[in-house]
Amino acid sequence: MKKSIVFWLPGLFFLVFSTIRLGAQTKADTFGKIEKFLQDYQDFSALGRSGSPYIDEATISSFKNLFEMDANLFWDLFKTESQRINYLLTVEEYTDSVQRVYAGKKPVISYGKHHIAINASGKTAIAYLHKTNNVPGKKDSRDFKLNKTGLNLRLLFNIREDTILIQNITEDTRLTRIRNLSIEGCYNFVSKISGSFFENPVSAINPELTSGYTIGNQTGFNIGVNMDFRINRKTLDGLLINVGLLYSRTDATVNINNYVNSYRQSFDPDTNPFEISVFDRTPGIREKISLMGFSIPVTLKWYVLHRFYLKAGPQFSLFSGTSQVTYTLSHTGGGKCLLINENSLPANEQKWFYLDEQHEMADAQYGFFRNREFAGSSTISLTTLNVAAVFAIGIEARFKKIVIGIEPWLTLGLTNLTGTSGVEDYKLYPETVYSSFLQTFRSQKLNTVGLKLIIGKMFTR
Repeated sequence: MKKSIVFWLPGLFFLVFSTIRLGAQTKADTFGKIEKFLQDYQDFSALGRSGSPYIDEATISSFKNLFEMDANLFWDLFKTESQRINYLLTVEEYTDSVQRVYAGKKPVISYGKHHIAINASGKTAIAYLHKTNNVPGKKDSRDFKLNKTGLNLRLLFNIREDTILIQNITEDTRLTRIRNLSIEGCYNFVSKISGSFFENPVSAINPELTSGYTIGNQTGFNIGVNMDFRINRKTLDGLLINVGLLYSRTDATVNINNYVNSYRQSFDPDTNPFEISVFDRTPGIREKISLMGFSIPVTLKWYVLHRFYLKAGPQFSLFSGTSQVTYTLSHTGGGKCLLINENSLPANEQKWFYLDEQHEMADAQYGFFRNREFAGSSTISLTTLNVAAVFAIGIEARFKKIVIGIEPWLTLGLTNLTGTSGVEDYKLYPETVYSSFLQTFRSQKLNTVGLKLIIGKMFTR
């Protein structure tokens, strides 16, 4: 028994190996035959011999022999879009149409890349082929201008042992995953740094420092690119995913009224050291803020109608900012002042005096001054990531593969622009400690209402 098994094992191994190899060779051979057959189709499809400008019966006959008896063909040799035919032709109708439309001359055809897929049963195969028609246009002073029309074809082959024939040729209407690539520009009618519901954000500084502030002159714009991706490649529009990359800028002006900051400071001249209240005062601060950065909106885009759509989704942004500030500052000493005695007298013997606002010290030797003009700039520290909710509606017009759209656009900020909860210690003097008033806000957000103009190109195979 053992000897019998040992005897049959090599034979069984050889049989299995031969079958696998034969199957692989058969599929490779079939693929090669289809490749050759597809080349014959390309050679004969102009219905004329190579080097000749005219159609001839021998080539027409060779072309017909490539097809099944009941084969149907898409009319792919139209000269203009208006000459498209919405139904399939028989082989006879197809060749007659070529002779009639081109008046006995060969159509000028070129072919691009192709893809072949063989059915698992090995009885059918499909080839996807790109075809270009070169149609003579108007004659200019030198030569004929050729108008090129690209088409994608789907060829279905029937395979019967060594015989391969075309069952039908149709237009390849498969849709690309990428629907279109667009450039866009958006002017923001409202571009507001705000708290909630477009209200001014709350400042963290002591309200006694200022009598109030306003944020005005807020404008902005976006420019960038976006791309639509089809979720379902069987529908022309439907539900899509829209991804963009936008550069944005928002400008705002902050006006702060009647700023007053006071603190105690000791001075030690040659005689009579003293301690005094120091006042930094300005009737108004004007600060111009610019927020710049890149945003990536990732939205769902739904075509409710053929030309009308809705969009919604998150937008992720990376901002940087600059601040330019101008103010007139008085840095003076006054209020309740204390003479500091060298022998540290008891409190009841310490010498006090009082200087009102009109008589405050403005002596330059102590660094005091009145009504000095200041102008400065700084970089605003922001979080690395800002998240907003995006809502839009749009309407578009299509001109062949060109799309032009108008889109009202709304973004509602969901996170803070800065990484802190608000700076409480807001100083204007010395200038080196100045920070933007924007950084004193708690939970500030960026909200925009704008109108986009979008120009794009649709993709086909």
